[in-house]
Amino acid sequence: MSDPAASRRTLAVITSSSFPETRVRAVRWTQLARELPAFGWRVVLLSRYQGVSASREQIDNGVHPSAKIEYIDRRPDAQPKPGERQRQAAPVSRSRKAISRSASVLYPPDPSVRAWHRTKPRILDALGRYRPDAVLAGFPTGGNVSLVPWLSRAQPAPVIADFEDPFTIDWRFRPKGLARLRSGAFQAIERDVHRSASLVLHAIPIHHRWARLAYPDARGAFRLLMMATPDAVLDGRVDPVPDPSGRPAVRVVGAMDGPAMLRLAQAIEAVNARTGPFRLDLVGTPPATADEIRSLLGESVGVHGRVPHERAIGFIAGASVLVNSLGPRRGRGLGLSSKLLEFMAAGKPIIQINPTRSDRLFARRRHGIRTLVAPSTADLAAAIETAYAEHSEADAERMRAAVRHETWHDRARQLAGWLDSVVEGREIKP
Repeated sequence: MSDPAASRRTLAVITSSSFPETRVRAVRWTQLARELPAFGWRVVLLSRYQGVSASREQIDNGVHPSAKIEYIDRRPDAQPKPGERQRQAAPVSRSRKAISRSASVLYPPDPSVRAWHRTKPRILDALGRYRPDAVLAGFPTGGNVSLVPWLSRAQPAPVIADFEDPFTIDWRFRPKGLARLRSGAFQAIERDVHRSASLVLHAIPIHHRWARLAYPDARGAFRLLMMATPDAVLDGRVDPVPDPSGRPAVRVVGAMDGPAMLRLAQAIEAVNARTGPFRLDLVGTPPATADEIRSLLGESVGVHGRVPHERAIGFIAGASVLVNSLGPRRGRGLGLSSKLLEFMAAGKPIIQINPTRSDRLFARRRHGIRTLVAPSTADLAAAIETAYAEHSEADAERMRAAVRHETWHDRARQLAGWLDSVVEGREIKP
């Protein structure tokens, strides 16, 4: 496709993490920044520094030559050196989490609003230098939610809000403890975002439908922009990561609940005792039960830790059965597991455990997904055996066809059209 560089516009994206991070937020804007230039938009990522930075060459190859990344919690003359890594912070204790929740009484929606407040001069400085045609604040939830109303007042470009997760309608993000005294403040923040932004993007269908009902006076600016799958997965341009010994591989990619992963390992052990041999691969932050799992399965398990997104896609493409497993608490939320789209594109049988309501609705309309709620070891073993034995190439093609038009290229085309309408003052088409 020709590169419309002569007419390219600039979108500044203010985000909590960016390439080469592997958080969902970073992946979302890495993929969109890669695809948007084909539709006349280049992306400048104004990000918080999360301990790792990318070189110009890495950005050119991993995002796009027109993309830029600047860390707004660092001075322009003190940006991290390319490839610089910072020691990862220790896991936050339960007591610190409780203190943070209580501090939300003073700083709704959470204490990070103070850190974002300190970045405001640097945000305005960066916007003055890049002179974007539109500014987007992208967030799961947190203190940067409050940037949208401020940006609408502080600078001239139209402002877009991008909700990766539901906010006040999801129990995970509602005020807890003493912060419940400020529930009205939380609701006011979400209302102000929806009513002050020129365009509001929702990644979760349930949140999108709720917002349209909650703010009917502003819903003409609301659009659903779900997560997507890389075109390379559908096109077969991903190098699969096979099992070194050629065994069928059951793979979990992403967040993992410790007890659930141990139960899955026990199911693999049971299957191997009957029909085996299967291998279990865990790709992502290792679960708390990783040592027990290694002891149980020995050479029949691989605990790979967090890997770059492109490598994770290779693990997905090389799997025999894919498992999306949530802990009981997370399963009560309303989020949508973004990896389900990538799993579908790979055409491999999927088992989802303790899914959210959004995950269940997603599976209801699509082929190849088995859903288990609080399964026993025997339930898991039976699901693995059935999924592997009964899946055919016709099933795989049906799964790929269901997401054929849900690639990042398709999402970027949609978004570019909406951005053009906002900038030109036209009605935002569906």
